[in-house]
Amino acid sequence: MSARAIATKARSSLHAASTAMTSVRGRAATRIGAAVLGLAALALALLPVFQANVLQPGDTYFFTNWDRESQALVLAEIEQQVTGRGTSPWGLQNAVPQVLSPYDTFDALQFGQPPTATGYVPYPSSLGLQGRLFTELFEHGCTTLNCLNTVESGLFSIVFVLFLAALAWVTRRSFALAVLVTSLLSPWVVSAAHNLYWVPWTWLLPALAACLAVGARRRGVRASAFVLVGVGTAVKATTGYEFLTFTTLLAASIPMIAAVLGRPRNWRPVLRDAGVIFGACCAGFVVVLVVHALVAGDGSLPAGLQAILHDALKRTYGSSSLGADAVTVESLKASPLKVLAIYLVDWRSSVLSIGIGGPFTPLALGPGAFWVMVVGAVAVATVDHFRGRPEARRDAVLLLATAAPAVSWFVIGKSHSFTATSVNFVLWYLVFVPAVLWVLVAAVGRARLLSRLGSLLVEFERSVVSSRRRPNRFVRSPPNG
Repeated sequence: MSARAIATKARSSLHAASTAMTSVRGRAATRIGAAVLGLAALALALLPVFQANVLQPGDTYFFTNWDRESQALVLAEIEQQVTGRGTSPWGLQNAVPQVLSPYDTFDALQFGQPPTATGYVPYPSSLGLQGRLFTELFEHGCTTLNCLNTVESGLFSIVFVLFLAALAWVTRRSFALAVLVTSLLSPWVVSAAHNLYWVPWTWLLPALAACLAVGARRRGVRASAFVLVGVGTAVKATTGYEFLTFTTLLAASIPMIAAVLGRPRNWRPVLRDAGVIFGACCAGFVVVLVVHALVAGDGSLPAGLQAILHDALKRTYGSSSLGADAVTVESLKASPLKVLAIYLVDWRSSVLSIGIGGPFTPLALGPGAFWVMVVGAVAVATVDHFRGRPEARRDAVLLLATAAPAVSWFVIGKSHSFTATSVNFVLWYLVFVPAVLWVLVAAVGRARLLSRLGSLLVEFERSVVSSRRRPNRFVRSPPNG
């Protein structure tokens, strides 16, 4: 073969390889583009669910009035900033003499109507990032409560959809689907999604970054994801320290959930990743705590930490003398087991529900369904353990890892959980209720499969026995005599 022919053949090979590479990149870009459009469409579709309660998992009163007192802290901050009635380093305010008074005149602020509040008292329990955020939105044209709630619902929809995609990536699509379904049918999640104080999209930020850390293969990406875990925790902490143990353990549980539902991994790197994620969450919290203490102590770190500790003890295990009212005193005296029992068996709403419109009663799993589901899922894991099935370990790890975030706050934030029963049931959702439902559905599916296999084996055995008994007409009988 001549040199010219060899060169021509080499150029042809290079052209073919380049064409193939371009085709692969084109297909990858198409898939990525389709995935982005799909996620955007899902986020847009979820917006009316969280903003307008179109699926009606909770009635209108529950949806509209879910923790209005806390949301009023944000509205009071906006009122104070817009009307120029004082300045404060804190992003949240209590309106006086009535905490709920901002609701009376808030939408009329844009027309210059003065608020009914006569003054504002700072809320120093957190830096109040959400108050600053929504004040900026108000000053840039989002001047009604409905507009601000819609923005909050949109933020939650976007972060929630990203969390679902990340969860499907590192675990299973079926588990992400369980998270989606249980959240849409939860009166608690749907009612919390548009709340300006709780800003629940911040709860998911550390876990979202943790999914990226678990799923990434490159060291640089993993390192960046671990940093984002800390950043996400810091963002959450600036809006309030409530549920901080929940968001921390939710993020730290991602490697364990991924290990039992996703790509199999050795437990040593799984626990190492969980430890790094936990440490990153703690680092983010400490950064915000130092800043908060400096603000609370007017530049004195010890004085600020003392003030924050005093406030934290009222929500956890402080002396009953810290209670300003009878309910707070009782919450400080309550035992952790009593508080945990409330959230296990004292449900006062449906666990999952969907309204079907008209005069018809909503389809719902009632208040007693929660502990029945939990007992059922634990029973499934226990029976599988004694039968030696490999699913037992998977289900046990899944249930423990997803229960730990909520239980941590019920126990550590004991006093807060005792008094905030109108809010804290929401913690069971996002991962634990989906895990319980997933285990139960998987067990039913497994039972059906085993039943079907058993039926096929019985039919096969009968056919074999029948064929042995049937005489073969092609074999002649031996002659008599």
